[in-house]
Amino acid sequence: MINFVICSSSNSYLHLYKEIIHKLMNDKKTDYRIHAINSFSFDNIKGRKIFIFDFIDEDNVKFIKELRLSKDNYSPIICIFDNNVFSDNELLWFKKNYSVDVIFRKDNIYELLSIYLNINYNIVNRNKSLCFKYCNELFHILYNDIYYIEKNLCNNDSTIVTKDCKYIINLSINKIMNILDNDNRFYKCHRSCIVNIDNIVSYDISNNIIKFYNDTIALVSRNRKRELENKIIDRNYVN
Repeated sequence: MINFVICSSSNSYLHLYKEIIHKLMNDKKTDYRIHAINSFSFDNIKGRKIFIFDFIDEDNVKFIKELRLSKDNYSPIICIFDNNVFSDNELLWFKKNYSVDVIFRKDNIYELLSIYLNINYNIVNRNKSLCFKYCNELFHILYNDIYYIEKNLCNNDSTIVTKDCKYIINLSINKIMNILDNDNRFYKCHRSCIVNIDNIVSYDISNNIIKFYNDTIALVSRNRKRELENKIIDRNYVN
């Protein structure tokens, strides 16, 4: 779930932002919600967030500062300014210290906001994590860190293999794939294995061996070899 949190002083601009977001997300396979807020009490908004501010006052600046010091410190922030809000030096300081994207109201808001939202969508989408509990311990494993997920032979749980470690998850491969299905990094190459295409270093089709940075597997179904190859090529990997 991605939450677009909008703080706007204008209903007409709010309608425009919603239109841009809906158009962007029509092409995505991700659940999303749009929240128009008048205050900064949004503790009930769970999940990843992208913020849009179309006016800046002392309260907004204070909130952005607090946001960067909170658990949401990596949430993207887009600010839409009138030209006279900051001097050039103040604007550079604001962008650098609070890590915000800035659009000027005189510019093509529709085009620029569409571009920034798409960039920020890709950023927050890349930082998703798989959350699960095992032996009374809660784990959050970044999608980026996962090499592959393999069914365990003795029971119906699975092993997540990452860049640095292995984790047991009490879910079947099919259930995990249902969780990951909206993320095109992951491909079920075998009934017992899911791979993260982004982390594949090479794929030897003849010997059916997938190589990661410090690991290899040989679990690819015969009828999925070509599809895996095409997916790797599509993501600009060299075989």
